[in-house]
Amino acid sequence: MKQKILDALKSLGFKVNDLGENGFYGFRYESNNLMYMYNEHDEDFLNIAAPFVQEIDPDNELLYYQLMDNINSKLKYVKAYRMENDVWLFVEHELMETDDLNAILMSMIAHLDMGVTIFHDALAKIEADEDVDEE
Repeated sequence: MKQKILDALKSLGFKVNDLGENGFYGFRYESNNLMYMYNEHDEDFLNIAAPFVQEIDPDNELLYYQLMDNINSKLKYVKAYRMENDVWLFVEHELMETDDLNAILMSMIAHLDMGVTIFHDALAKIEADEDVDEE
């Protein structure tokens, strides 16, 4: 299944790079770096991530957890997690033999793109409000 996914990404026009670590493959969509994360223990598990969406400010960790909670509760399919000191977004899908892989991949990528945009817009709004409050 891994090769089918890589071939589908390439057929959709993505330049896919082997990141050389545990079956991770990087590609770009718009201005976002994305990653296909192959799971050798479950061939039907399709996982695409938007890594390093935002570095977490250690002086304001609660804000980032609130933003991740907002993503997790309001957006369908997208999950936000803290990975070390960064926010990452994920979309997962169980593949079936009859699935239209190209359509599934584009849907997953669109959901991640929307999640990244919503996360950054919410953070920017909070930071702008804080700047106004300081004045």
